[in-house]
Amino acid sequence: MITKEQARGAILGYFVLYKKTVSGSKENQAVLGKETTSFLVTSLEEYTSYQFSMQAFNSKGVSNESAPLERTTDEDSKWRSMQLLLLQLCHYYLT
Repeated sequence: MITKEQARGAILGYFVLYKKTVSGSKENQAVLGKETTSFLVTSLEEYTSYQFSMQAFNSKGVSNESAPLERTTDEDSKWRSMQLLLLQLCHYYLT
């Protein structure tokens, strides 16, 4: 991991991490491009709580993981996707 002081270089993208709150291993999805400000996580189970976090990365390494954000899905399939605003989760990493 690199610190803010060590981070010098353009953000290349983000890792979106998520898992079921009660159990499960973290899933990891890479999102390329610093201009990307949201990401849609699909195929989530209904009425299930998930924890989401993220990390920014550049050519020198990966930031610390952001504080987790917990959300619960609804019954309706259209709400079993979570659109995450990446800047909400990790607005100051690698800046």
